[in-house]
Amino acid sequence: MSQKDIETLFKKYLYGQLTREEITRIRFFLKETDEDTLNSNLQYLWDTYPVPGKRNTEAFNTISKNLKATLFSSKRHHLFTYFSRIAVAAIFLLLLTVTSYLYNETKIIRTAITKPYSVSVEKGERASVTLPDGTKVYLNAKSTLSYPASFSLKDRTVHLTGEAYFEVKHDADAPFIIKTPEVQIKVLGTTFNLYAYPDDSWFEASLVEGSIEVTPYKNPDKQVHLFPLQKARYNQQTGEIKVTETDLKVETAWKRGDLIFRNQPFRDIIGQLEIFYGVNISVRGEYPTELFTGSYHENDVTQVLKNLQQHYSFKYRKSGNNISLAFIQ
Repeated sequence: MSQKDIETLFKKYLYGQLTREEITRIRFFLKETDEDTLNSNLQYLWDTYPVPGKRNTEAFNTISKNLKATLFSSKRHHLFTYFSRIAVAAIFLLLLTVTSYLYNETKIIRTAITKPYSVSVEKGERASVTLPDGTKVYLNAKSTLSYPASFSLKDRTVHLTGEAYFEVKHDADAPFIIKTPEVQIKVLGTTFNLYAYPDDSWFEASLVEGSIEVTPYKNPDKQVHLFPLQKARYNQQTGEIKVTETDLKVETAWKRGDLIFRNQPFRDIIGQLEIFYGVNISVRGEYPTELFTGSYHENDVTQVLKNLQQHYSFKYRKSGNNISLAFIQ
């Protein structure tokens, strides 16, 4: 990137105007840059950034020294457990606006590193993200994960709506906590799947390995501990939570690109097709009462609908992402 590109991107980041592509470009620059290049760009930004008063050279030298020490320290991997490069860059830009030595530096830094990030996945899409502590999260369609730029030393808290598969980095001193609209999950280090779509009346946690603690907000006395190959389903309407054994094939099918139905009503199947394939399905007529069991690994929703027609009597018409489905009486 040219110096002009860097200046433009950093200023847009400061004012929260970056696109996803531009965020990727900044991250790549910070990852690949050497100390001399970073130094020249920091100096240029300091010299050109508009401030109302006299510039404080001592403040710049101190800030620049600390920033470079963070980026080029031999212990960078340890530091990155708490600070991502992009968060450090944001801190520096905030400090540039100060014209005298930064008496409120601690407050500014705390605000920057706790700034929440959010990853949202639309219907028909799936995504993955690596959190600041190294935890990997795989997001299913129509899901949102929010997390801070840096976790605290006491705990690691994120917020989830939708469905996600977690591979949590072990840290005995900082429990990993997931907050959903109805339930909190606490874990030290493990692998599990969470189903927490706000439109559904139930929440489900399925454990692959390790152990987790599931606590409903409204009924904390019904807290349960899960062990591998167990799942907990919480009914938001009744407040009941039930723990059962599972082979995890159904719960983690979406991560493999599969759809698996086991004794499910057609109404639920339609809802899952909408999320999985990113379509909108309107239905006319009464839903059939018989339950359906089957599995699919299809890229096109029409292939699934054609198969379902062998079990249920309906016609459908597809136009773009909209599907009209009518049951035959």
